[in-house]
Amino acid sequence: MVTGNTIQYQRKKLVPWNFAIPIISVSIPAAFFAGTLTISESLFVMILGISLLFSGLAMIIRHSEVNEPKEWILSRWGLLMNAIIGVILGLIAGFVGIGGGILFAPLLHLQKCLPSKQIAAFASVFIFFNSIAGLSGQLTKQTSIINTMLLTDYIWLFLAVLLGGQIGSRLGSQLLPGILIRRLTGVLVIYVGIRMLLIFSN
Repeated sequence: MVTGNTIQYQRKKLVPWNFAIPIISVSIPAAFFAGTLTISESLFVMILGISLLFSGLAMIIRHSEVNEPKEWILSRWGLLMNAIIGVILGLIAGFVGIGGGILFAPLLHLQKCLPSKQIAAFASVFIFFNSIAGLSGQLTKQTSIINTMLLTDYIWLFLAVLLGGQIGSRLGSQLLPGILIRRLTGVLVIYVGIRMLLIFSN
């Protein structure tokens, strides 16, 4: 599904590659490294649930829409700041087995640096590459089978996000306004985050 999202956005020329390539190039090693580490099930659920909850809240906060990319996002400091964010989210992506783009998107919205549709396109690309890196790291571990089973236990929670992302990419790249895409995605992310935290509390 993530591959489909990326292709769909690329066809519409919405992927900001001049911004995406520097960020992804530093997040991929971080995701792979984190994927080689082993964490407990409770820590896995807690990290993922909190990350999704805060990301969803950030996405539904009202703020002005950006129509054109801001020049500062490609400046030295803009790229450095987002590269650091990319490394951190790459680590989280490697730990919990998701690409991290769903966490990066609200941070870019708060920066008001890119239009919503370009942020969604970047997030899709970020998820694609970091998912591959994180899963590759997982496969290097002797406990990879156990971790795969752990991910499988919660896969139904991810399906809603992935399905929504696929539908959203097709509608969002053509029909829906960016602010509506962001808020609908935010509600979905909050739901999944709450479900994860409820599992953790039990």
